[in-house]
Amino acid sequence: MNIVILGAQGLVGKALVVEGLRRNLAVTAFVEDRQSFTLQNNNLKVMAGDVLDPVRVDRALWSQDAVCIALGNGIDLKPVNLYSRATQHVLKSMRQQSIRRVVCLLSGWVFFEEVPAVHQLVAADHNRQLAMLRASVLDWVAVCPPEVSVGQSLGNYRVTVGKLPTLGVHISTEDIARFMLDQLEHDEYLEKVVGIAE
Repeated sequence: MNIVILGAQGLVGKALVVEGLRRNLAVTAFVEDRQSFTLQNNNLKVMAGDVLDPVRVDRALWSQDAVCIALGNGIDLKPVNLYSRATQHVLKSMRQQSIRRVVCLLSGWVFFEEVPAVHQLVAADHNRQLAMLRASVLDWVAVCPPEVSVGQSLGNYRVTVGKLPTLGVHISTEDIARFMLDQLEHDEYLEKVVGIAE
């Protein structure tokens, strides 16, 4: 299977690349800065570009079977629309190139009506991404973790539809990557907004 990972330089993005290569997938890592991305593998192709550049996004998606969007869920006090604008380009390109499957990383804040001020702008843009996924005619899964921690898989994460797992406050990047890549081949959570936590 050929997959492209947008946001491959981020914490979850890197974990997706590593896990995809472990599964012997043909991985295209779409990154902002090629020089700072040091992973190498015979099954890895690295493309540099701006996720807001439709031409570069089109090239990255060429001949792919599926797409993983992992553009981050960090904190920013400035107006944020990067994630939704990039997702708009990706979904359009997918339709044009007849790619059906997309797994998108959002954040657990999409499940809450009241969001702390420091997270509000990012959460709002994640909700715009989610609205785009729901309006698409594609096979999508939205993966929404709480706090993300760098580290190895604990292998005991929980998954719930439409909410975060009870008392779920963190999850490792490895577990998110494993779950996201599982969704490329399984249909259980198609068109669902999924909470995932340890």
